[in-house]
Amino acid sequence: TSLSPVPCTIPTHRAGGGLMSLASVRTALQSNIAATMTSYTVYAHENKSPVSWAIVVGWPDTYDPRSTMAGDTDLVIPVRVEIPWQDDESSDAALETAMDAIVAAIESDRTLGGACDDLSCGAFTDIGARTMPDDTVNITFTVPVEILV
Repeated sequence: TSLSPVPCTIPTHRAGGGLMSLASVRTALQSNIAATMTSYTVYAHENKSPVSWAIVVGWPDTYDPRSTMAGDTDLVIPVRVEIPWQDDESSDAALETAMDAIVAAIESDRTLGGACDDLSCGAFTDIGARTMPDDTVNITFTVPVEILV
């Protein structure tokens, strides 16, 4: 037997009713970010080898489609930012600029076009350097985005 996705109905006060999936929430979050942070490549999916100057909308640590998309539970979706290493001072400046910009970009439409009731950014985590598959080094950090469904 094969597994098929379980569609879940959105309450009618959101997005005019219909069906919603985790993928549609992640894509809406990607669109929110990409509209503002135009110098970055923004992925709505995990990417094994993102380019430098990339933003990756990840998977939540836990997810129950029956309760989440029915409006009973909230989601926390990690958004990872990848910045190419330059030199110490330039990298620090780019990191700080990106931290300010990502929060503004994510919170520019707090309902993701009606896909959620509200969202907010949590405290930055995983701040540091990461060696990429091509042996370059990126400065990276993650911002958890709490999605209120």
